[in-house]
Order: sequence, then C-alpha cells, then structure tokens
Amino acid sequence: MVKSFNDPIESPINRHNPPEGVYATGFKLHYTDGTVYAGTGDLLNAWDQATTTGLQVLVIYESSVDGMGRPTRHMVHGVDYYGYDGDTFYGCNDTRGVKGKVLYGEWTTDEEFEKIRIKAFNDYDI
Repeated sequence: MVKSFNDPIESPINRHNPPEGVYATGFKLHYTDGTVYAGTGDLLNAWDQATTTGLQVLVIYESSVDGMGRPTRHMVHGVDYYGYDGDTFYGCNDTRGVKGKVLYGEWTTDEEFEKIRIKAFNDYDI
C-alpha cells in the first residue's frame, strides 16, 4: 500500500517512565526564544498554563538524586508534540500518542538548539 502525505506518521512515543518509587517533582520547558518556564507543585495545572508553541526541551525533575545529591532528570527533545496528562509526560511526532494539553515543538538551527540543550542539561535547580 502506498502512503499519502495525509496518512498519520507512525513514530515511537517517548514516555517518562521512572523506576518504581520515583516520581516527577517538577519540570522545565526551554523555548526557542530563550524563555524557561518551570512547573512545580500542581504539575497538571502548571502544564496547562505553559506557552503552547516554540518548545525545544522538556526537562522532568525526579524525586531521586544522583551521586552528587542533585535531582535525577529526564530530558525530552527533538519531537513535534509534548504532553502531560497528570500522570505521564509524553513526547512524539504524532499527536495520537500525546495525552493532555499538547505543546508544540519548533524547528531551529543546530547551533541554537545546542545552546538551549546545554543550558537545559546544566540546570539542576527546580
């Protein structure tokens, strides 16, 4: 069967799936324009208040810590759609895999993306 441009894309879904007993304590959204939005406390409400477009990197902060006492984190980037349903964070290139409010990724140059990614990677404060 030949696929057309309008056929849905089959792509893997990136789900935040922490080890047993570990949970998300917050998240940060890093946008193309340099804006960083942090969500803590009521994560679903914080997600629902986030800017919808221009997302580059989602960083999920977890309840566990690494060997240096910093929170463990899960980073999601390079996808078109991001979601959170109050339980699980999602990232994928097909909206059928995203639950909750959808935030939209945005293309930028490799150089600009790398600046944003490094900033997100080095940020352990929530």
